[in-house]
Amino acid sequence: INGCYHPNPRNLTIHYVNESFESIGIPDYIDTDETCYYRKDIDVSSPSATGYAPLKVYKPFGLGGYSETTYNPARLQFVMPDADLELYVVYKDISSSVVINFECKDVSVKLPATINQSGIVGEPYSFTIPEIDGYVSSVSSISGQYKAEGESFVVTYSPKTYTISFNSGYPEAEPIESRTVFYNHEIGYTGETYEDAVFTPLPTPIRVGYNFKGWFLNGFVVTGL
Repeated sequence: INGCYHPNPRNLTIHYVNESFESIGIPDYIDTDETCYYRKDIDVSSPSATGYAPLKVYKPFGLGGYSETTYNPARLQFVMPDADLELYVVYKDISSSVVINFECKDVSVKLPATINQSGIVGEPYSFTIPEIDGYVSSVSSISGQYKAEGESFVVTYSPKTYTISFNSGYPEAEPIESRTVFYNHEIGYTGETYEDAVFTPLPTPIRVGYNFKGWFLNGFVVTGL
């Protein structure tokens, strides 16, 4: 008579959780005692989860505690012990975001909508800044890699500048200095920046025996832009 031995049936359960041991939406891996047994070769790859990466593997310890194991969190490979086994694969949150806000001192400008883009830490991002007619942005593009703490940017639009030259139509008149003016601002406002611009009346050239009627452009009197 020959004796015959069968390995003891065992149960294996693997949970997939975040660092607070809360579910991240991946179903548990369960190998019941119908197919799992002592000394069975276990080889289970951890499922992928958007915004997460496998970090560590724990098993229950004591009353409500957990102890860290030496298993590879990306792929669990071991020989089943002679006991039921419950494991927790802990995933690290690697999601991030980039926020780009837009501003302009000229409150009449319709600004682009805020950009709020999510991504994975370490992956590259690149954004082209929208153009606005008559205005120039502080940067034309923003690029980099998603960081764990996220990033926030502010892009400022400034009115373009133009040079106004004055021709009095009187060759003997004193030359009149040109002016730099801002888009969407009256010609009379000048300054180094849009918000610092102050009103200075347009020059009035003098010609003996004549009344100056104003400045004209393409046949129309100029009062502002």
